[in-house]
Amino acid sequence: MLVQLSYAIGVAEPLSIHVDTYGTGKKTDEELVEVIRKNWDLRPGVIGMSCKSSNLTSSTDAAHSAGTRSPTASIPQDCVLRSLWQP
Repeated sequence: MLVQLSYAIGVAEPLSIHVDTYGTGKKTDEELVEVIRKNWDLRPGVIGMSCKSSNLTSSTDAAHSAGTRSPTASIPQDCVLRSLWQP
């Protein structure tokens, strides 16, 4: 499964969330986006605290593709984002 988040400088919440299950999900990709929006706080500061690391790795490889100048950031695979919903 692929989850992509897009941010803008000065805006705490993601501008967009994209999910692609490559056709293997029990829910549609759009349903999963709604589940993510309702259950996780995706502000960059919260993600950093959840990962117990303020140095998320970033790359400027995107600066040379499609004419964009925005760096990309990746969250370490061992990072676990806690859900807002608590049973």
